[in-house]
Amino acid sequence: MIDNLPDPNEFKNLSIQYVAQSIDHIFKTELAINPPVIVTGFGDSDFEEEWEARQGVLGNSLIMLFLCIENFLSMKSVN
Repeated sequence: MIDNLPDPNEFKNLSIQYVAQSIDHIFKTELAINPPVIVTGFGDSDFEEEWEARQGVLGNSLIMLFLCIENFLSMKSVN
């Protein structure tokens, strides 16, 4: 017999935390990349360098979104 089954609210709380962190990382990345550079096209090398530097953060954001979905589905299966 399986003991200590997780509560569905634990999965829900984790899901919410993951999506909040993911959105926070994406928002901070967007603020770090200079919007006028995107619009005007001046300083493309700066944009490319910043984009390359932020790939790890954006990758982590994607992983957190997948974890959010996984925890949400786990919450539904425990119910």
